[in-house]
Amino acid sequence: MTGDLIEIALRENQLQQAMYRFGFNILILSVVLSLLVAAMVFAALNYVIVRPMLRLRTNMLAFGDNPEDRSRIIVPSNRKDELGEAERELRDIQSELANLLQEKSRLAALGLAVSKVSHDLRNMLTSAHLISDRLTMVNDPTVQRFTPKLIASLDRAIEFLSQTLKYGRAQELPPSRERLTLKEIAEDVVGNAVVQASSRIVIYNNVPGSVLIDADREQLNRVLTNLVRNAIQALESRDAGGDLERRLGHHQGTAPGFGHTD
Repeated sequence: MTGDLIEIALRENQLQQAMYRFGFNILILSVVLSLLVAAMVFAALNYVIVRPMLRLRTNMLAFGDNPEDRSRIIVPSNRKDELGEAERELRDIQSELANLLQEKSRLAALGLAVSKVSHDLRNMLTSAHLISDRLTMVNDPTVQRFTPKLIASLDRAIEFLSQTLKYGRAQELPPSRERLTLKEIAEDVVGNAVVQASSRIVIYNNVPGSVLIDADREQLNRVLTNLVRNAIQALESRDAGGDLERRLGHHQGTAPGFGHTD
């Protein structure tokens, strides 16, 4: 600050060596710091992203080998980020898929059992059909009355079992629609139901003879038969005795349609 000029004289080789040492030390320090930072970044990425992704991949591969094994469904962590949400979504998808596959296996086993039972049952019904044909030769009014209905019912049962065996499941054919007299079909259904019903139950067919419908005869017969059979079973399960007949008789002639289910 006084304005004096100060000159310093150094040996050039010594200054050069000192600068080399300083640069080398800086290089070593930079490498060490870089390795340290890289190791920390790698550990953080491995813990935060790589390991969870490997866990998801391993679980999906293991689950894909046997989707029906519920023990292979991923157990999500408590993470609140996107990976935690992905784990929870994957768990839901795997659970739903495992349920569907188990249900499919049960249905396949049930279908196989039904196919075997249907095959044997069709053979038994065929034998019963042959025996029923012989009943037509019996000169008994009651036998002559019920034998055609029995044969028709056996024909429908054999045809239904044949369709089940053919398609592996109960497959409805396209409806064969036609103009039908509802009273005639109702009379056929009631006539078959009378055989199953006990003496406590009285069934009336109050369908007007002028009622015409556009429907498939076999499908409508099946629907009405199921309805009447369910009504009979419901009435027979009650311990009503004569009171049941009194109530059925009380509605005689007033209920619309056919039959009475109190």
